[in-house]
Amino acid sequence: MKAPFCYPVRHMDLTPPPASVELLDQLLQCRRGIRVFGAEMPTRTPVLNQLATMASPALVPHLTIFGLVANPEERRQANGIVGSILDALNVRDLLEFDRRVRDRVRMSASGWTHWATLKAGDLSVFRGAEATAAAVIGAASFHASGHVREAAVRLLDEVETGAELRFLLIRLNDWVPAVRSAAQRAVQRRLKSGYAGYFARNIDLVERLLHWERADHTVLLRWIVEYLRGEEGAGAVEVALGSAGVHQRRLLYTLLLSADRDCSDALVQRALADVDPVCRLRGIRIASRHLSGDALYEVLHRALHDSFAPVRLVAVRALAAGSGGDIEPTFIALLMDAAPSIRAVARHYLRQAGWTDFIEHYVQQLIDASRDRTCIALRAIAEVGTAASAARVLPTYPHRILVLPPPPYGRSRSWMAMRTLRNSWTRFERPNRDS
Repeated sequence: MKAPFCYPVRHMDLTPPPASVELLDQLLQCRRGIRVFGAEMPTRTPVLNQLATMASPALVPHLTIFGLVANPEERRQANGIVGSILDALNVRDLLEFDRRVRDRVRMSASGWTHWATLKAGDLSVFRGAEATAAAVIGAASFHASGHVREAAVRLLDEVETGAELRFLLIRLNDWVPAVRSAAQRAVQRRLKSGYAGYFARNIDLVERLLHWERADHTVLLRWIVEYLRGEEGAGAVEVALGSAGVHQRRLLYTLLLSADRDCSDALVQRALADVDPVCRLRGIRIASRHLSGDALYEVLHRALHDSFAPVRLVAVRALAAGSGGDIEPTFIALLMDAAPSIRAVARHYLRQAGWTDFIEHYVQQLIDASRDRTCIALRAIAEVGTAASAARVLPTYPHRILVLPPPPYGRSRSWMAMRTLRNSWTRFERPNRDS
């Protein structure tokens, strides 16, 4: 499947802020000596407090190294700083950070020596305290060395706070098979009670399993979707929809509202009531396939008043395909819809019902229409009429054209529509826009 379009990720500068250079030196001084000879490091809490105010992604690798030599309290503080920095990154920026932090050229710089020389065995200091260092271990999972990434994934598998899930999801696309396998086993173990909310909040990364091609994630993605459709998942999704942004809501509806599966009526109704038109469009498409009877017609008639034309179009086509109730009055009303595609569907249905002269209907509407609907009537006449129609309409109702709303959405569009009836256009001069 083709990957979705994404806007280019802004340039991420991983050069530590100038004010942080000296502070980082204080944190990382004599790193090897401290570890080998057991010398006690003086408290670094004031330094960490200052670094916390900078909140730069460039600090993450250095704070990860500091976590190897810090005492438990300082490690917890460093983990909190790393977690807050990475939490502030959206998915695209997080994946860009993952890519840039592995840059071999950058790792060869003098300031990155500690990060570049990190070994898988160094992460053993976190064993037994994984829950208090989940963000730091997660940052280590971005390292260029596959051995370090695999060790980090195995440590993250021991964490069950939910903070580890997004790092595991990212590593599902790792190019080293051993790392991918470890991440897949870890994610599968989390398809259990208590994790539905974390999967819903990380729906951006779950959806990317559709497009990542280093391995086939079809089965795993199906398991995750089925988990979110379950009883526990439904509650977690409801909570996530209440706090998620537009993009996350769209992804949740896309994954959970499937045309080939039974869908939750509550989720469909939630999609139909969403403020985002794309979410409502997804909801009406699914409703037209899965609902029936009075429930379907109630939803479709409500959708006919939606402000988003594609939503109305789906509802109109579903009504036309149905066979229940007297819907001819509905289609007569749709002849004056603002969207040309909906007017065309309405005319097609009414032709099948025996209608032949739409011009007469539109002329009557031109007489009775309000100022805002005059342009709709004129464009509709141009869609179905001929030069003879224009000769019939324009001499009789020129005053209706002169009172159209100002350009570009009123008078201009309607005059252009009528201009298609060229033989009658020469009888009138286009009025001045200032008139």
